[in-house]
Parts: sequence; structure tokens; C-alpha cells
Amino acid sequence: LEYKFMRLVAVSFCLICFLVIISCYRSPPEFTIHHTEIFPRFLIPPNATSHFSSAVRLNTGSHLMIDLINNKACDFPNILPNTNLTLNELPNFGSYTFVIQQMIALADSGQTFMTGFLGDETVEAGAEMGSVYGIATLASYARQNSLGNNRKYPYFSRTSISTNQIVSTTLEGLLAFSEQAGLGWTEIALLADTTELAIDFIETVISQAKTTEIHILQYRSFLRGNTEFDLDLNLIKDSGARIIVCAVTDNFNLLVERAHELGLIGEHYVWILSDFIYGTSFESFGHLESGMFWAFDYFPESHYKECFSEYWRNADPEIYPLAGNDTIPPTTVFDLFLATAIAVDTLDKMEMLDGQYISPQLWSDAIRNINAEGLGGQLSFTKTGDRIGLTSLKYYDANMNDAVDVAIKEPGKPLEFIGDIVWFSNTTEFPDLDIRPPFHYW
Repeated sequence: LEYKFMRLVAVSFCLICFLVIISCYRSPPEFTIHHTEIFPRFLIPPNATSHFSSAVRLNTGSHLMIDLINNKACDFPNILPNTNLTLNELPNFGSYTFVIQQMIALADSGQTFMTGFLGDETVEAGAEMGSVYGIATLASYARQNSLGNNRKYPYFSRTSISTNQIVSTTLEGLLAFSEQAGLGWTEIALLADTTELAIDFIETVISQAKTTEIHILQYRSFLRGNTEFDLDLNLIKDSGARIIVCAVTDNFNLLVERAHELGLIGEHYVWILSDFIYGTSFESFGHLESGMFWAFDYFPESHYKECFSEYWRNADPEIYPLAGNDTIPPTTVFDLFLATAIAVDTLDKMEMLDGQYISPQLWSDAIRNINAEGLGGQLSFTKTGDRIGLTSLKYYDANMNDAVDVAIKEPGKPLEFIGDIVWFSNTTEFPDLDIRPPFHYW
């Protein structure tokens, strides 16, 4: 009897050990990130030219960042020690219809997290579809203020800052200049196309200007893709405004050339640009854009910035198309994938990566609770998924052929100037904008 009892104890012990072993959580060797973008790697031709440079560099930057995380480079925090990230590239070609199809397919396969998105239509489609189909979305570049509506977009987060922050920094800079430069600096004209991104920017300018001494003398808009600007530019010229706030998504170079021909660019005019003009047209800036300024996400000097830039400069272009010394690294993808990796690591620590269902709310919570160092300063979010980040006031210096930071804005603090703008006159002396039409006594 004693023998049978001991045998039963031994069998029970072995059974318990077996159950413990098979139920023990193990981090997966790989975890797939579903990532929507304009062009996936397999569609990028060898020796890709600058015709698709922005999209190609974003794709290259995404792969480089994933490789840096997997190779534990750049002194990242101890994230995913036993798991490598892989990208499932989903091409959307800049069309929201592809994004909708992709998210329906992901929902049908039980997936609840997706990254990427670029452009107002694809971002909004992703946020809306995420709400309907229960997919958490994390965007690298999404400005629209409406995306911060947590009731409408409960699972949407972004690693770029909102239009509200961009415009706030822009107008704070303009008001600071007006205090030093005198008359003419608070009378502005607005010029935009009819895209959602441009309208969001201009409407935010109008809203925020109401609480300041800034007066809007003219507001002109035209359809996207328009190449005839004379009517709008002449009406702005007739208004007398010498500060022109411009928000267009394409054909900016044509617009600038025509504005110059009509006398709206020169030493007695100042142009303020939307952030997305910098993002889409900067590579073709030249003398006519001298002294134009705008606000953008600020990426301070840090070991992350140095590391990412170094790897970009030294990357093999056969593996990483358009990387190298002659191109600008796409900084927006850095914090996107760093936040993604930290969120995946959080769920790994919760023992959730073994194939079980992860709710979109859990993904959103993992993202919005991040508080870590990022490329754009501290990487943290509001409860509604908006990025809490740094902005800077930049201007184009034609002599350097580069965008130069002139002021830095930390959340809750005044704009801190760190330099002077070199204006169209090629001096740092403020342009005289108090130009009045001549009058005659007889």
C-alpha cells in the first residue's frame, strides 16, 4: 500500500511538472508588424531615383530602424531581448481604398495592430477603420487635429505632433518677430489648396489668430493640382498683406515662381510655410525660398540622432535604397518603430505574444503609457494618443542649402530663440513690411 501511494505521488508530481512546462510562457522568436506604406521594398527598383525619393527613403528608413532594433544597436533600452521584429509590408500607393482593404483583411485574420499611414486620406481612413474593426493604429506622420478625438478614434495614436502644436509655435514666432520688427508684421494673407491637410492648417491659423493681434487681410484657396495662381496671388497683392501663410500639398515650386514674377517674393515680403511643404518640397528649395520659415517636429542632438544618422550614412545602398551621405534620413520613422517595439515589449512582459487575442484597447494603452527617450525628445503621449513632443521654428538658408533651427518650443514653455533668420535680403535684419502706397497732394 505504501508503495502504491509513493508511486501515485511520483506520477502526480511528474504530471504537475509536465503541466508547468507546457504552460510556461516563452517569448516568440519573431513578431510581425503589419505596416502600411506608399511603396513596399519589393516594388522599389534597383538604383531608385529621386523621383520617388520621399517614399523610398521612408521605406528604407523603416527597414533600417527595424534592423537597428533587432541588432540591439543605438543603446536602445532592454526591449525584446528574445524576439525579433519583422515587417509585413502593405502597399497603399497613397490611396485610402487600399488602406481600407488592408484593414478589413487584417481584421478577418484576427489582427489588432497596424502601423504606418502617411497623408491625410490614408491616415483618416486608418483611424476610422480601426474604430470600426477594432484595430489599434500608430501613425508616423498625422497632423489633423480631428484625429485627437478619442470618442471617434479610440484606438488611434501618433508619434508626430498635431497641427495645433505646429501652428501655435508658428504664430508665437511671428508675434515675437512683430514685437521687434514693427508695423506690417501682424497683417497676413492665407493661401492654401483644398486638401484636408491644408484646410486643417489654415483653419487652425484662423482659430488661434483670433486670440492675438494678428489680422487676416485675405484668404485664398484653390483646388489641389491647380497650376494657375494669378487670380489668387493678385488678390493677395491687392490686400496689402506682406506676410503670406502658405499651405499647399503640391506644385509649391510653380506657385513660388509665379509669385516671384508677380512681385510677391522679395525683401519686403515674408512667407510662412506649412510643415508639409517642408516635408514634400524641401529638396527643390532654392534662392526664392530664402528666409521662408515654418514649424516642425524638433529632433535635438542626442545619441539616438547621431546613431541613426551614422547608420544611414554608412548603409549599403544595395540593401537600403537612397541611404547615404547625399540624402536626408527620414527621422519620422525612428520614434514610430521605437514606440512600436516598446509596446510589443510591454505585451511580451505581460505574456501576451503567444498567439492569444490582444484587444485594440490593450495595444492603445501599451502605446499611450510609453514614457521613454525618443528621437524627438521625450517619447510620450496624451490619453487621447497625441504625441507630447518638441517643436522648432526653422527657416531655409539658401547659402547653406539647409533648414536651420532658429527657435525651440517645449510643451508649456515659451519659445526659446537660439539664432536669427537670414532673410531674403541675405541679412538678419528684419524685413521692412510697413510699405504703403504713395499718395499725391495734387
